[in-house]
Amino acid sequence: MPAKRSSTKETTTASRKPATRSSVAAAPMGAAAPLTAGEGGAPEGPLVTKGFIRVTINEEPYELWGTVGDHLRVSWHKPFEDAIDLGTIPEMVSAVADAIGVADGASFKAELEAKLDALENIGGLKPVAHALKTATVRITDLGIDTQVGKYEFGFGVKLSGVAYKGVSLDAFGLLFTYTPERKPEPPA
Repeated sequence: MPAKRSSTKETTTASRKPATRSSVAAAPMGAAAPLTAGEGGAPEGPLVTKGFIRVTINEEPYELWGTVGDHLRVSWHKPFEDAIDLGTIPEMVSAVADAIGVADGASFKAELEAKLDALENIGGLKPVAHALKTATVRITDLGIDTQVGKYEFGFGVKLSGVAYKGVSLDAFGLLFTYTPERKPEPPA
């Protein structure tokens, strides 16, 4: 995806405030990960194996550190300012359209921008249309816990020009956590 590169400074969560939403702390690329027990508790047994999985986003590798054994519990969390910048919403839509083959990404992006331009002509929607065209999206959280089937994906949207009577909305973020419902086991 074409995206502006943010100057992400890979630092461990341990060097900031203690991790509050993660089961482990994030680690910089190639460094040993300082791990902490968190939600779900520490792995049982005398031997704990620490490990990572590496994912590539925008041609940049990121390591999700955690515990590895009969399950995988890894995570990566960054503050909004240091998160993975995916570019503007039209850039993302274009890249997704190309990736899944539903349309030519460039023409899809141009069509989306034309619709946003049309919104600007509707009374009072010009700031909203401008905010949607210029908003950038950043990934802030990734997490996998195969022991309980829990998956996390967090993102933030940086806005510009969204203000009303001196109050400016600069950004918002969401963290999606999926944990499947446990079905009660039938009585024996």
